[in-house]
Amino acid sequence: MPLKPVPKDTHELRFELHHQLVTLYRDFFDRLVEADLRDGDAARLAQRILLSRQEALKQLVDPEELPAYAQLYPDDLEEEA
Repeated sequence: MPLKPVPKDTHELRFELHHQLVTLYRDFFDRLVEADLRDGDAARLAQRILLSRQEALKQLVDPEELPAYAQLYPDDLEEEA
């Protein structure tokens, strides 16, 4: 009889989603840098995206979970420093 996979804890799923969102936003900002936009338009879009990023990420990893998150995704926290 095959073994059932062990279910993930909610923190593992939240950490994974947080990491995927960090990657998504990083990739989008790379595209924004390469876009042919006027400075004012690029600044306004960047501000909106930063606010979106902040709101999307703030509920996923609690401050006391940051050391555990950093062990799994150390590059993500280096970007925020």
